[in-house]
Amino acid sequence: MKKNSIVALGLVLAGLIGWSAYTFLGSGKGANSVSSQPEKSMHAENHLDEEDPHGEHGGRLLEKEGFRLEVAIYEAGVPPQFRVYPSRTSGEAIPLNEVQLKIRLKRLDRTEEFLFKPAGDYLLGDHFVEEPHSFDVEVQAQWQGKTYTWNYPSVEVRVRLSPLSVKNAGIEVKKAGPAILQKTVKLLGEIALEQKRVAHIVPGLDGIVKKVIKHQGDRVRAGQLIGVLESRSLADAKNQHFTAVKHREMAEVDLKRATVVAESTSKLLGLLQQNLPVDTLYDRISGLEIGASRSLLLPAYTKWNLARSVFNREKHLFEKKIASQSDYLLAEEGYKTAEANYVGLREEIAFDSQRDLLAKQKALSLADLEVQTTMQKLLSIGLSRADIESMFTDPDRPLTRYELKSPIDGVVIEKHFHKGEAVRKEDTLFLIGDLRKVRVNITIPEKELSRVRKGQKARVYSDMLKLEAAGRLTYLGSTMNEATRSVTGRVVIPNPKEQWRPGLFVNVRLVEETAQLPLAVPKEALQSMREWTVVFVKYGDWFEARPVTLGRSDDTHVEILSGLRRGETYVSKNSFAVKADIEKSGAVHSH
Repeated sequence: MKKNSIVALGLVLAGLIGWSAYTFLGSGKGANSVSSQPEKSMHAENHLDEEDPHGEHGGRLLEKEGFRLEVAIYEAGVPPQFRVYPSRTSGEAIPLNEVQLKIRLKRLDRTEEFLFKPAGDYLLGDHFVEEPHSFDVEVQAQWQGKTYTWNYPSVEVRVRLSPLSVKNAGIEVKKAGPAILQKTVKLLGEIALEQKRVAHIVPGLDGIVKKVIKHQGDRVRAGQLIGVLESRSLADAKNQHFTAVKHREMAEVDLKRATVVAESTSKLLGLLQQNLPVDTLYDRISGLEIGASRSLLLPAYTKWNLARSVFNREKHLFEKKIASQSDYLLAEEGYKTAEANYVGLREEIAFDSQRDLLAKQKALSLADLEVQTTMQKLLSIGLSRADIESMFTDPDRPLTRYELKSPIDGVVIEKHFHKGEAVRKEDTLFLIGDLRKVRVNITIPEKELSRVRKGQKARVYSDMLKLEAAGRLTYLGSTMNEATRSVTGRVVIPNPKEQWRPGLFVNVRLVEETAQLPLAVPKEALQSMREWTVVFVKYGDWFEARPVTLGRSDDTHVEILSGLRRGETYVSKNSFAVKADIEKSGAVHSH
């Protein structure tokens, strides 16, 4: 019995010490306290009077018709729990088994009910009281056949804000839900031109600047005229091409005629082999374009036919003993001579016809080659095929005029000449860049190389310009800079508004790994209140701090393990404004 008294006395002393410490923190002497008294309500409209009664255990006193309850939330060294001390209003204790007690808590999002059973000298709630202790309380007790009911607010870390106040404070809310965790490698980079989208305008010939149309910073389109030169070298190159084209035209005409003559000659030779009468042969070749072969072959054919007729007559007379042998032999000699001349001439003409045709074909091929060579020379110095064609369709166009045109859509980044200036063929006159995509050159320290691989997703940031873009690591250097002990990487990012300017220093995060989080919030949604890390949930016009347990995190989000449910509306941006309003109202802690 003596031992039990000592234990009871120890518990009383511990409770008094805990209550004193609690009162001290609640009175503003604690480092994080902003409320003046622990028994005060959390909001101005719900503050308790200074005279609101509290019992010796620091709990709220509820009295009615001679019956008293002291309702306390005890949390010294244990999770918060209801402890209720029943007694008569005179102070006389009441046996605990005579009282049936139930407490109902109405929170913003749900209602909880607590049942009680005796434990020592108090009635103990059947489960813990979750933070925050902000709710409307309904106490219902039965004693000696009577039912006693009390209702009172117990509000903390909660504030009511009108829609206008929310808008003016820049507070943003969203539904709690899943997010993708990204473990990243933080690196530094610099914006540069994407070399695939850069054009260096080099004239390819010497000349004098006659006109400057586009200047640094001007926007240009592909094919647009940006400057004009005057070049004697261009005139020479154009003349060479013009001459080559004319030679080809002549060679083509010669080949066409040689082809016709060759075809006619071949037809004539075919007819000659049929040994047609001379009159019939002349009729068959009438209208054919044969050329000099006609004047050579037809007389030889006629002479051969005549010699053959004489020979045949003399042979017949000789065989009948009418003509002499000498006349016969003379006729035979004449026939064979005429035949040899005719056959030889026919073969020579057939050969010469094909040789002439081949020569004309070769001449045309050489002329084609010369045209292509002179055209390639003009193309290599920047003329388009349309420009070359205009030499023949626009004879009044000066041969010395050389037009500088942009090969791409973009912006004039550099211009290195002025009107009247002499330029050389190797000079870069314009630098034009298409800035709709830019390159990010990244410096990757040696210690981070094991975390980097080609193809990784990348996020590029500029805190100064408030810009962000996504890309992939498309290049990873194969050699290391000995001075900096680093490797160069490259990411290409879209730049549709051309806000990423070459030369800008940026931050780059390469995604090392990703994980799907079932519930996460932005880091800026988190605030510290009392000993908690909280997010602020929203129900109607009410905003309430909700203590949360944190899990994994990355640069932007943190996993919520408990304290917030999926689908609840919470403050995702400018949460510090809600915290300031709660602290300003004095709504920090009240049990």
